[in-house]
Amino acid sequence: MVGLNSAYVSHISDRCVRAQEFELLSIDYAQGESDMNFVFFFSTSRRKRPLPTSRVIDSLFKAVVQFPILLGRVVSPEQSHSGTWKVVVDPDNLNWPDITEASVGGITLASLKRARYSWKRWSRVSKIPDLCERPNLPMFGLHIVRYACGGISLHTKVRHQVMDGNGIWRFYNTWAKICYDASMKPRAQAANKASEAPVHSRFTVHASLDSSSDLLSTEIQAAKSKRLDLENIFLQLVAHKRKANLTELEAPWRVHKFGLSHDALFKLKQTHGNLAQCSAGHTRDFVTKHGISFVSSNDLICAIFWRAISRANAIANPDNPLTCLMLACDVRNRINVPSTYTGNLSFPLIIHMTKDMICQQTVTETATHIRHEINNITPAFVQEMLGLMSCGKTMQNLVSMFDPANSFLSASITSGFRMYEMINFGFGKPAHIDIPAYLKPGFSIWLPTRSNKTAIFINIALRDDVFRIMMNDEEFRTYIDLIH
Repeated sequence: MVGLNSAYVSHISDRCVRAQEFELLSIDYAQGESDMNFVFFFSTSRRKRPLPTSRVIDSLFKAVVQFPILLGRVVSPEQSHSGTWKVVVDPDNLNWPDITEASVGGITLASLKRARYSWKRWSRVSKIPDLCERPNLPMFGLHIVRYACGGISLHTKVRHQVMDGNGIWRFYNTWAKICYDASMKPRAQAANKASEAPVHSRFTVHASLDSSSDLLSTEIQAAKSKRLDLENIFLQLVAHKRKANLTELEAPWRVHKFGLSHDALFKLKQTHGNLAQCSAGHTRDFVTKHGISFVSSNDLICAIFWRAISRANAIANPDNPLTCLMLACDVRNRINVPSTYTGNLSFPLIIHMTKDMICQQTVTETATHIRHEINNITPAFVQEMLGLMSCGKTMQNLVSMFDPANSFLSASITSGFRMYEMINFGFGKPAHIDIPAYLKPGFSIWLPTRSNKTAIFINIALRDDVFRIMMNDEEFRTYIDLIH
């Protein structure tokens, strides 16, 4: 454990973190006490000075002051006596980040690179515990790992209740910029401020939804109908789970890394996506005018995985006829909140059908169905989902829904963050960024990409029997050509 010396504490006191409270939305506290994990790998050489631990921590505390919600504590409705979940920031009792450091022998960054950063290999050096297991429930955790023959990795965890991927991405940018400026101008008194002030107040979301009160009645009715559909889905899935008496850890499972090379992605798009539509003479304007969904690369990749998992589950678990896809969809641009808003706005879009039905579809049909559901996300839908997720019983059903026999969660939001371009702590850009994740069977998370011409990688947890079946799936192996 790296101690907090007076220099770090002075950064907080000098900048006067004021007492404040942030009321959480149902989408925030529905995340439970889970963490969002990011690991940044950096290579070093003789020409590069090693990154001093003091500079990493010093810049971290300067950054966290600009994101005061990370210095607060989550307070339950019972504790706050207000009937709502809150984050309370008390200047006299700040919730300091949890920081550890270790040096490892026998493992070099070069060996990790040769193993393509296999999760099984490098996870052994990441000893930072889950934040929810710490007695004081810190909002942020950092584990610094220094490798033999140079190289460093920063293993980070952020409480998911207070920020989603967008907010965390902005925090990392601020932290890296401060550290970079310190390495370039160690004696200069730089402003070291985020380019745009982060917005933590959840009233921003309420204000945006209230301004959408002139929604068409048909749109509101469609959203209410969708909510009823979701509640019925929950009940069906929970009933099937109870009938089969399934538990998530009955069968062995592990995390796998899958990828599509640039050539494989081009082939997928050419065969089933936008390129196929264009080759048929359909421009984007034509597609929009005639109500045809112009599917994205994400839609296609998600369809490939969902279809393969459904086919594998149909063999491994024939007694359960349902299959469910949950997409984590960022709705910022749909309800017009500031881009700097840091709270959770990744709503679960749930799509379900029978395994027989999805097996009868083509990839294009499945991807188009996914795109159609995404296009139906409206401010009215967001309002209904906030109400749905505030119901404790429904949230229990939502959690219960995820067992290996019927579901697949795809979180592709982080793949669009420009982390490789923006994250620079003063000794070069990351050699690799990974998300070890809070995965359990059926969950996946997409890794940040370097550019449009590089491979797309996805970490996904699969039961061993499902994985073995997927490895013999012809359609899946046609496009997923990188497996670690």
